Amino acid sequence: MTPRELELYIERLKRAQEMIETNDIGQFQEKIMEVKSYLEQFNGLQELLKHMKAISEIAYTIKEFYTIDEASKFLGLSKSTVYKITSNRELTYYKPNGKSIFIKRDDLLKWINRHQVRSIDEINAIAATKAHKLAKEHLRKSNRV
Repeated sequence: MTPRELELYIERLKRAQEMIETNDIGQFQEKIMEVKSYLEQFNGLQELLKHMKAISEIAYTIKEFYTIDEASKFLGLSKSTVYKITSNRELTYYKPNGKSIFIKRDDLLKWINRHQVRSIDEINAIAATKAHKLAKEHLRKSNRV
């Protein structure tokens, strides 16, 4: 369990304790039914926790700036590889405090796009287009002579 998950559980327990202490049993029963509904929807607590973890892992993708840890997860690379990419200046990064490195999501996407490997179909289509252009150019030159 992560520290953040632990904080959330503690916060929920405190709210539950407050409901019990204020004798608002109706509200407490309503919350219990809500939790029961979630547990039924996700086939138990473990499945619900897995779902919550997946959501938290995906949530970082909407951020504009990533830390090295987040960038490595986003790229599916090790932290040392991301450090190497930044130290080789293959990727734009920001150091607002002179220490921590931040990388824009858009810069990560641009870096990925610069390393494209074309499929055979794409290569054949490009080759056919170039061959066609060369043939037309050759015909124009031979008609001038």
